[in-house]
Amino acid sequence: MAKTKEATPTEERRVPPWHCMSKEEVIKEMGLKPDVRKTGLTTAEAAERLAKYGENKLTEAEKESLLVRIWKLNYNVLVGILVFVAIISA
Repeated sequence: MAKTKEATPTEERRVPPWHCMSKEEVIKEMGLKPDVRKTGLTTAEAAERLAKYGENKLTEAEKESLLVRIWKLNYNVLVGILVFVAIISA
């Protein structure tokens, strides 16, 4: 029995290095017309891309509560010793 090689997530979806590509290469990779920089997308093309890729929004990270932030700042052995000594000496 021959084992089949399972594709890793990076092999399944090839992500080009956009920052290293020229404008023309990006336009070709995105499947756009060469004159798109002058004419822009049509309404139909924009609607199609919106349906395919979704809105261009960043996901907002979950916010930490004030108590969690204070705990992270003070969660240290030395800080604990200092607080303990301050309580005893008071």
